[in-house]
Amino acid sequence: MYVYVIMTVVSMLIANFAANLREVKDYENLKKSYIILCIGSYLPFLLVSALRYDVGTDYDFIYKKYFYYINEGTDKFGEPLFNLINKIAYHIHKDPVVMFAIVSFLIYTFLFIAIYQQSEHICLSILVFVIGGFFFNSMNQIRQAITMAIFLYSLKYLFKRDKVNYFLWILIACLIHTSALIYIPIYFLYNFKANLKVHLIAFFSALIGSPILKKLIIFVIKKTKYAWYLGSFFDKNNFYLIGFVFSFIIFVVSHFYYKYGENEDNDKFNFFLNMEFFGMMALLFSATIPQADRIYYCFNYVEILFVPYIVFSEKIPHRRIVLYMGIFTFYISKLFYDVYVNHWYYVIPYKTFFQR
Repeated sequence: MYVYVIMTVVSMLIANFAANLREVKDYENLKKSYIILCIGSYLPFLLVSALRYDVGTDYDFIYKKYFYYINEGTDKFGEPLFNLINKIAYHIHKDPVVMFAIVSFLIYTFLFIAIYQQSEHICLSILVFVIGGFFFNSMNQIRQAITMAIFLYSLKYLFKRDKVNYFLWILIACLIHTSALIYIPIYFLYNFKANLKVHLIAFFSALIGSPILKKLIIFVIKKTKYAWYLGSFFDKNNFYLIGFVFSFIIFVVSHFYYKYGENEDNDKFNFFLNMEFFGMMALLFSATIPQADRIYYCFNYVEILFVPYIVFSEKIPHRRIVLYMGIFTFYISKLFYDVYVNHWYYVIPYKTFFQR
């Protein structure tokens, strides 16, 4: 775990220098230094992820095997762009570590550009990315991790109401992992005001109608290519309680600062709050939908940008510190539970390909 701690601390320290540099009067003359610092804060994540070997649940179980399957012509993924990435990597060197390095480059490039361009507090966004479990998840569900990073990057176009560029990037994401299809209707969510009453009615309606909804969801899944999940190893029917409780807490805190922080007219806050709600709803059906946490991550990935909005909605300094520490405690507790109790991610111990 110390590798990940050092990685995070080094990245945040360099990012802090970059953020401070952006605020100086002579910034225009210091842009080169700023860019160097931005890259410096990005490199620890890139190196830790790109140099890893047999780290992550899906490393050997799926992606290492498929690297050879795709290039031997025996099997492939349904998404052509990810197959192409594998072929390019194979052409460079016939070793899956090249593919993992390329994927790492794509994930963290889109992610860090999104953070530096859109975050209210760069260091806090980096911290949330790690303690929120998103970093560890990016070393497992790597196809979806690329699409989520692309989505976060494309939010700048969503906020500008630039349909062409937004949907272009989402199309590219869909060619890497079909979960990105969920981001197509999300574009139109931006215009909807977050409403506590509507959220509560929707939540309790789903809860009361869950027996019918569960049957409907299973019926729909059976008609898709994901039907094989039903009854498989992944269909464990385990309600992700700690994830749901954590999501509910973030939802409640978000609604509090939606009102208390006077964010009702803040379109971005509205959007992020609605995304948080949909993520919580996905977890409500985690006992029914195989891999429901994947849908949850599609929505709550925005916490990387949303949490700084929440924290800095608190204008009183000492309360902001309490809020920050509370959020940090919740995040880190959930992360340790998932890593050490649930034994998720398989990121410990960390190994590099030099240790093969």
